[in-house]
Amino acid sequence: MTHRQGTNEAPYCAPYHPDPSVPARPFPTGACDSHAHICGPENSFLYDADRIYTPPDALLPAYEHMLRTIGIERIVLVQPSIYGHDNKVMLQAMDETSFTARGVAVLPLDTEQAELETLHAAGIRGVRFNLVDVKKPGTQLPIAVISSFAKRIKPMGWHVEFLVHVDDYPDFETMFKNFPVDIVVGHFGYFRPGCRLEHPGFQGLLNLAESGRCWVKITGPYRVAAEDLPYADIDIFSRALITRAPHRLLWGSDWPHVMMKKTMPDDGLLADTLERYASDKTLRHQILVENPANLYQF
Repeated sequence: MTHRQGTNEAPYCAPYHPDPSVPARPFPTGACDSHAHICGPENSFLYDADRIYTPPDALLPAYEHMLRTIGIERIVLVQPSIYGHDNKVMLQAMDETSFTARGVAVLPLDTEQAELETLHAAGIRGVRFNLVDVKKPGTQLPIAVISSFAKRIKPMGWHVEFLVHVDDYPDFETMFKNFPVDIVVGHFGYFRPGCRLEHPGFQGLLNLAESGRCWVKITGPYRVAAEDLPYADIDIFSRALITRAPHRLLWGSDWPHVMMKKTMPDDGLLADTLERYASDKTLRHQILVENPANLYQF
């Protein structure tokens, strides 16, 4: 197999910080990292030909080292776009890890019911649809088609996770108001730097989360902030989410921080950014322990 898979169209991105610091404030017992990826080994698993980046190896031992350093006990691995529908690397990591694990897969819409049940037994609890950060980004959400698929996974208690820019969808709330299952949106809504709090797409996200129909991952602040660590320019969005929908927020490391366009963060310092807008002990326990336990069926 080819040992180096990077191309001009899918260049290598920066490696993760190899030596994370211990956070200034410990995470509570049972804390969950609700968003991370395993990538590689590059010389063992082929990346999808339609990817837009190539990650350096980010393997389970390094991820587990980071988890132990920052004080995480449960994990949710999410299928990255670099593997397309081939969930093999993620499923292998879920099987091999010493941490309690769940996963979010990327699947064809015609996946057989027997395969869905096998994935459920392996710890999969949701399906992800990437409409951005792919070679051919979607301009419209195919809600009707995805809704039909969602009805099939509803009996298992699964959700649908979307990687979208909510500022592309001023009617975001209307689009998902009657969706068959809960939805999850990553990276604070993945709005572009410079988006305003009152943007109807973000306000729709807030309304859906407040009503209990949508979960929001407070992950990858560097993907939506204009500034570098501690990403203070998005505090207004963080506080709005905390105020309106604390019962629907999930924290995640976003390790290994693929496609990083800012300074690669120390994961201990990144974990401490949660303190900026969620310093209350009860609130931290809700976001880090209770909410992921409810959604991912820990």
